[in-house]
Amino acid sequence: MINDTLHFLCKELNTYLQQELKLSEDAVVVSPIINSDGSTIGATEKKLVITLINIGSPASLRNMELPGKVMGIRAPASSILINILLSANFDAHVYGQGLNMLSAAMLYLQQNQLFHLPAKEPDSNGTRFTVEMNNLTTEVTSQLWTGLGARYLPSVNYTIRTIL
Repeated sequence: MINDTLHFLCKELNTYLQQELKLSEDAVVVSPIINSDGSTIGATEKKLVITLINIGSPASLRNMELPGKVMGIRAPASSILINILLSANFDAHVYGQGLNMLSAAMLYLQQNQLFHLPAKEPDSNGTRFTVEMNNLTTEVTSQLWTGLGARYLPSVNYTIRTIL
């Protein structure tokens, strides 16, 4: 489900950016920023890169016990939070182009926060998910890029919430 969700979002962004910016090829890829050995990934050059940062479960909707009452609300088993980074991997000579692409992608995700990933199986409804921008402090952003083992790129952090 995680891979399908990220690639679906990538496809949606590519379709939008190709139409909006009159691009002839895909501008967005799902990939780590760098390889595990620290080397660069050629396929991410001059692209917006969607990178998986973290996976978690919603903090709300868990079983809670209140005095005199028991609430049985529980998050569905497949309801997850997927934290991603959308980065502009552009060299100095096309840096402005990368910022324009990142801005256009951010605008699209602000205007289209709910997505529906079609079901692979006929008896399923598929997965709906939202994409929400996170505000990270400079310190947290620095720690994130240090943890990735990469040099900073212009980027924005999003949380994808699956909805069943």
